Amino acid sequence: MNILNLFSPHFSFKNFIDKKIFNKIFFLLSLFFVNETAAQLNGTYTIGTGQNYNTFNEAIDELNTIGISGPVTFKVSSGIYDEKLSFLNFPGNSCETPVVFESASGVNTDVVLQHTFTAYNDFVIEINGADGISFKNMTLTHTANVYYGRIFNILGGSDCLVLSNNVIKGTNLNDALIYSRGLNNSHTYDSNSFDTGSYGIDKNGTNTSSR
Repeated sequence: MNILNLFSPHFSFKNFIDKKIFNKIFFLLSLFFVNETAAQLNGTYTIGTGQNYNTFNEAIDELNTIGISGPVTFKVSSGIYDEKLSFLNFPGNSCETPVVFESASGVNTDVVLQHTFTAYNDFVIEINGADGISFKNMTLTHTANVYYGRIFNILGGSDCLVLSNNVIKGTNLNDALIYSRGLNNSHTYDSNSFDTGSYGIDKNGTNTSSR
């Protein structure tokens, strides 16, 4: 700004200050929204000690918070992960932008995801309104003899779930290994092994029939 304009009879110091403040706020907000978009997950990441994410939950917390801008794959290092997972209706989830969790080695006994149940109807993995989730080449189980346990608890219109070449294992005959309630559509179960449970897949729709 020309310093001579400060002495002009038409100059308003208040308007000058307001404009400067407005421009600064606008600039900061622009940076915020650009960074938010850039920060969304897209591509391939790793899970394991010293990897992009140390645990499943670190990855899922970020997934639920900032979402995705394209397909995402998490390659999981060999090991035992004692965790309980909850997927929400995160930004960007859809059947066209899958989020895949898979063993980095491709061997389904190399990655064990387990949780110690503490109550009836407990679960290892809950998917509530998130589309396009996949688990491939893993062992998914729980470690407590609690009735009515679930490895997967699916609800809220969670579509396009894919489970491929996993070992899905309960600990007693009252477990429903995959428990789905509501309009959860277009699920694919391919070459999985189901072990110890009353139901391998207990899927009910709006007509409440079980199959």
